[in-house]
This record gives sequence, C-alpha cells and structure tokens, in this order.
Amino acid sequence: MRGKVSFTTFPDVRSLHHTHATLLAQNGVSPGIAKSAMRHSDIRLTMNVYSHLELGDVANAVNQLPDFLNGK
Repeated sequence: MRGKVSFTTFPDVRSLHHTHATLLAQNGVSPGIAKSAMRHSDIRLTMNVYSHLELGDVANAVNQLPDFLNGK
C-alpha cells in the first residue's frame, strides 16, 4: 500500500538522543550544559557515548584557536 507509514520509517528514540548530543557539541554548547540537557548524571556518558564529532568539527576548533589566543 503506497504512502503507508510504518514504525521503521522513523528514527528510534536512541538515535534521536545521539543526534541531540552531537548537535549540542557541534554548536559549541559546553559539555556541562549538554550533560544537563541530556539529563545525564555523568559527563563522560554524554561526551564519550552520545556525542559524535567528525574530523571537520575538530579542524574547525583548531582553526579558531589563533583568534581565541589573540582575544578575538
């Protein structure tokens, strides 16, 4: 049947949880605030399990370092 929606077409809650943590990290939200937003008791869970940063995210952070050190 065309147009029928099944439960498999939606991401599971766990995937949304990972996406939430990753988007917080990618947008510069501090780890402590992300931990609270995710309702985790341990920051290591938030940062090591749920946050998935890519190489480009690390490169952007490194590229911002000179501006940070120069007070910009």
